Amino acid sequence: GGGGTVYFGPGTWDLIANDQPGVDVREGIIIPDGVRLRGAGSSLTRVDRHPQWSERVPATAFTLVGHTVVSGFRFRDLQVYQPRDSAGPFIQLGEDFQRVAATPTATVVAVVSEVTITGNIFDKTFVAVADRGLPLNRLFITDNTFGAFHSALELGGNRFNMTYPFRID
Repeated sequence: GGGGTVYFGPGTWDLIANDQPGVDVREGIIIPDGVRLRGAGSSLTRVDRHPQWSERVPATAFTLVGHTVVSGFRFRDLQVYQPRDSAGPFIQLGEDFQRVAATPTATVVAVVSEVTITGNIFDKTFVAVADRGLPLNRLFITDNTFGAFHSALELGGNRFNMTYPFRID
């Protein structure tokens, strides 16, 4: 299996164009199972999602597949949201359940397990953390500050997912 830590040093990291190689237009940067994201601290490492990121469709910044820790960031949306706007979450838990269900089981993670989101600031994000309909197992969200335009946490599952019924264990 994979693994390791991707360290973001002090400074501002810009998410501008989601049509780059390796980025999914809807699910953003998909973080493989076992890979951790670590910033230098929420006062030192900032990730800015520019309005262009969601220009075509409401796009997630990071999709976590499982067995990961996200810590030490200030996540910030630069778009000034209006009441009728829509945007993807900054952090999405699991890939889209419909795509997962259509993928051969040998390469798919159908349960999002062992995710810790800690020590971050969500600064004017549309939605901070949301699921995509897959079951969640051992989710820890601790010591974060949420300043979301729409909502901090959206963990409602998807009523149309009959293949992997949503639950939080």
